[in-house]
Amino acid sequence: MSYLSTIRPIEINEQNIDLEQEDFYQIQLRILQNDKNQQLNKKLKFNQTTQSYGIACICDYLVIRVQNIQENGILYYYLGFSNIKVKMISNSQANEQLHLQALIWHINQAQERILITFNTTSEYEKICLNFKKHSIIYGIDINRQYKFKQYLGSGNQAEVSLYKDLITKKLYAIKSYLNINSECKRVMMREINILRQLKTCPGVIKLKRVYQYKSDFHLVFEYAKYGSLQEYALQNSPLNEKDCIKILKQLLEILNFMHQKGIIHRDLKADNILIKDQSKMLICISDFGIAINEKDFINSKIKCGTPGYVDPSVLKGERFSTKSDLFSLACTFYNLLTKEHIFPGNTVEQVLFNNTNLDPQQRLLRQNLNLSRGFLEIMNMMFERDQNKRVTAAQCLKVSKILHLF
Repeated sequence: MSYLSTIRPIEINEQNIDLEQEDFYQIQLRILQNDKNQQLNKKLKFNQTTQSYGIACICDYLVIRVQNIQENGILYYYLGFSNIKVKMISNSQANEQLHLQALIWHINQAQERILITFNTTSEYEKICLNFKKHSIIYGIDINRQYKFKQYLGSGNQAEVSLYKDLITKKLYAIKSYLNINSECKRVMMREINILRQLKTCPGVIKLKRVYQYKSDFHLVFEYAKYGSLQEYALQNSPLNEKDCIKILKQLLEILNFMHQKGIIHRDLKADNILIKDQSKMLICISDFGIAINEKDFINSKIKCGTPGYVDPSVLKGERFSTKSDLFSLACTFYNLLTKEHIFPGNTVEQVLFNNTNLDPQQRLLRQNLNLSRGFLEIMNMMFERDQNKRVTAAQCLKVSKILHLF
């Protein structure tokens, strides 16, 4: 089945875009020839002798306009940028004519490939900029565009290093997946898709580029030079209430944005909160490696996350929900304010047992913390063990007056 669709995407309909008023670049289009793609050519009714082709970037979609020269009819095909890989080709032929081309194919259908040839350098560069922002760039060794600076750390199946862009000299954190298996690739693609859904949220780490070179994948992120909130807390612990309120308000606004789109982080903690501006204490959420959509009913039943921060309802067999992130948020701030974990234990098993069975609201009450009544109230609401009774991020922002004092 072709990944080109004639069904007009919802995003384009919502913005009431008139395609006839959009600027399309004239291109040459060809389905690479083999038996399967010859069938695709016939199915899509592409015929270079009787048709002209145009291309435009609209609402994260590559839109191909097919105009029948003889009958003057127009048909539009839509292809989501996030669903394709692209190999950009720029080379001189024997006659010294510069060929500017993009070879595109679906991330899961490598056999169906479309070759687009551009007429001008400016048109090629404009379209390829959208490919770079939204698609997987294939066949480029990142060492040709970035210089390795230092190793930053590693996680499940990936390692993170600091690189400098050879042209702009900007620093980026690059997360590299090397020789990964099909399951890891599936999880990685889910992370990429979620990050691109959240690209307009200023409080989510920005994914700049995705490269594939042979069997390796490289995700290029903006670099938060001030490190994680956990690192900051170790040097400035315990954090005072005023700073915590500033950070908590930002995190609730970010979570509210995410949750409105149905995204659950599932591993919220100080290690995964980065400081973008230390003087203003501006933060962003990172590491969406196990994030899911709330409609993902299969993965929402899988127990995961960091012991001591997991929603007790999940540990008892319920599904993750957007409210699960609120419980993790409460655990995070308890740690920041007290330098202790809400669920103690010398082993992972002990921590998980306490995470499942202890009442954090009672522990918060017994701790007799030197905090304002308003801050204790919001912590208590987020620490509700019953997922159904726990507050949402939107409710916290609406009912808590203390969040609007600073």
